[in-house]
Amino acid sequence: MSSVRNTIMKATGIIAVASMLSKVLGFAREMSIAYQFGSNWQTDAYNIAYAIPGLLFAAVSTAIRTVFIPVFTDISTHKGKNKAMDFANNVINATLLVSLLLIVFGEVFAAQLVRFFARGFEGETFALAVDLTRIMIPAIIAYGLTGIVSGILNALQRFTAPALVGVPMNMLIVAGVFTLGSYYGIYGLAVSALIGFTSQVLIMLPALAKTGYRYRFFLDFKAPELKQVLTLMVPTLISTAVSEINIMINRMLASGLPEGSISALNYASRLYSLPTGIVVTAVITAIYPTMSQASATKNKQQFVSALDTSLRTVSFLVLPMMVGLLVLATPIVQVVYQRGAFGYSETVATATALFFYSLGLLSVGWNQAINRGFYSMKDTLTPLLVSLGSVTANIAFNLLLVRPMGHGGLALATSIANTVAAVIALFLLRKKSGPIGLRSVASSLIKCFIASAIMGVAAYFGWQFAAPVATGQLTRTIVLFAVIGVSAAVYFGACIVLRVEEMEFARKMVGRIIGKFGKR
Repeated sequence: MSSVRNTIMKATGIIAVASMLSKVLGFAREMSIAYQFGSNWQTDAYNIAYAIPGLLFAAVSTAIRTVFIPVFTDISTHKGKNKAMDFANNVINATLLVSLLLIVFGEVFAAQLVRFFARGFEGETFALAVDLTRIMIPAIIAYGLTGIVSGILNALQRFTAPALVGVPMNMLIVAGVFTLGSYYGIYGLAVSALIGFTSQVLIMLPALAKTGYRYRFFLDFKAPELKQVLTLMVPTLISTAVSEINIMINRMLASGLPEGSISALNYASRLYSLPTGIVVTAVITAIYPTMSQASATKNKQQFVSALDTSLRTVSFLVLPMMVGLLVLATPIVQVVYQRGAFGYSETVATATALFFYSLGLLSVGWNQAINRGFYSMKDTLTPLLVSLGSVTANIAFNLLLVRPMGHGGLALATSIANTVAAVIALFLLRKKSGPIGLRSVASSLIKCFIASAIMGVAAYFGWQFAAPVATGQLTRTIVLFAVIGVSAAVYFGACIVLRVEEMEFARKMVGRIIGKFGKR
């Protein structure tokens, strides 16, 4: 296995573990808030205020991070690291200026923002939401700086600190629930959230200092590199908006279906997004700087190796998850959601949506990896055009499938559209960059598919055999985790037999970790 593949696989492991830890702590955060404050008009106000800074700036932050890495890498490669750091300071200072203007806007027009994002709020709920928004609106600075600082670190192949940003944030909010929240109520929770947002930047500063970065005030709006970032950002922002429009169209069509259809799609979407939120994000975060470096140096072999590794790694990690969600959709939904007012009929509706969503899971992962190939070449227009095509396909299949299949048809249309987008994007990337080593990718994909199919059979019969024992919520949870554990072992065993290269690397890495702990 090449050094590029080794580096990417190691980084992927670090990012995935950190993301999983952050997700667990995020769940603990929600549980703590629910325990201390319940679910009422105060928490409704808090949730809107918590979301507003992100709604104002998160898309911009994501766009900055996406286009920042290839531009930073290009400058570092051709003009030196010091020039790249000057560019970073220019972007940071421009972002700070824009953030401060947005904060002033948010503080002055907090009432109008709450009215826009929560039209149903009145009286005490509205007034509280306005107060909490004014407390949390400075988090816009944290959103902007987190995106840029993590971009600098990732571009320099430093992945650990950026991957851990969610950990201190969630821990501080949990601590704030029982300290400031106990003394000052929901206002204390808002302050804790603001502190948590700020911690995302602070945790990365030591790692940033080790890179040789030094802050200095440098603001030049005429700098060509800054203009390039702004130009590249526009298609990325439009792509984000297009995705949101796509979601709105799905909800509009679902609103004409039987009661509970929108909720079923929403609950299923949260489960379906977990693999992409943890595994795929880890892979593309690890791969992107290498792709950008290859593009900057015009190293075609390194670019192909990075893309090959990303597609193979996504296939190796996502395919078994996809098959697992397809086979175990109903018991998974039962364990996660079925309690209280969420009965078996709601489980069936959600599991149906989850099944059809999951059919496109691999396509989502491939899409994100392929898009990073375009972004690394500073091409943000092609992913936008593919996104527009995907939305068009989604609408067409929505209209075709919603009548005979209901909300399941909407989920299936999404999967078909994602698959169409992945195929088109791959074709366009090959046309733009030349041969991209698809034979090795196809060989690995076939092996992973065979291993996943074997695992799927084991999961199906394992659940059928054990299901009669799973009569209560606790026993169902234990049995489900046992079946998943055995199925995972079957998958990894099949990968070893089939000599899947990614499995060999994972096995050796785990062996090294065990060996290190054994010597202690």
